[in-house]
Amino acid sequence: MQKYVDVHTSLDYSPQRQVIEQPTSSATSLGTHFVCFMEYIGICLFSVVGTQVSGNAGYNIVGCALVGCVAGMGGRTINNLLHGSSLLLRQLPGVFGARNPLPLAMALGSSSVTFFSWPLYCENKTEFYLETVIGKNNLEDDGSVVEDAFVEACARDQDFLNTIRIWVSSQMKTSASKEMTARELFHRLDLDNSGTICREEMMMLVQERIRNSWEMYAIDTVALASISVAGVHGAIAMGLHPLVAHLVSQCRWVAFFVIYFVVET
Repeated sequence: MQKYVDVHTSLDYSPQRQVIEQPTSSATSLGTHFVCFMEYIGICLFSVVGTQVSGNAGYNIVGCALVGCVAGMGGRTINNLLHGSSLLLRQLPGVFGARNPLPLAMALGSSSVTFFSWPLYCENKTEFYLETVIGKNNLEDDGSVVEDAFVEACARDQDFLNTIRIWVSSQMKTSASKEMTARELFHRLDLDNSGTICREEMMMLVQERIRNSWEMYAIDTVALASISVAGVHGAIAMGLHPLVAHLVSQCRWVAFFVIYFVVET
């Protein structure tokens, strides 16, 4: 019995993973720097999107910074907790954000810049629609827009009309807005049924337009591509199967969608 105990306790049950040997050429060094660059790009872009979503939900700068950091760094943190360190991490223990402050600084910086610049951009865009597209002379004394001035602006500017349709489509969850006239769109946008469109209602229109714009889809696409490249590279370097490596690289999307659901609800 004592012999069995000695043999059993001497066995090493720690998981063994075959780490792929990395070449040491100059081209490999350039590729490693490229992967790190893609990782930082993904952190910044996910932090921007997370801050934008939380800002629209009414969070203050502390809440937006927290959501932005979790969105930017949460996925790779989950990877470290599940699979440990990789060659990129120099075999050091713990999650990457605790060893290297640069990703955290980049996430905080991106969140802070987005928190202050996002309202300014929406305000400037609102001013552009009210004073340039609709016309400053066509506004009421309180800065609101009446129905006739709105219809005339839609007839003059097709891009403004398309912006209205995008907002209405997002609210109705249907494409029926393509068949609606400018007057019907006006009544949809007049949320308080006051007969005019105020600045706050126009601001909501601008925010929804940006949220559903091709620019935001481009940011999401680049962010996904960036963290996918970095995640697959690190997972394969740890000896994981390429299919598993691809699934591991999507952890950040899971973290982001969980954050988005929590913030929006």
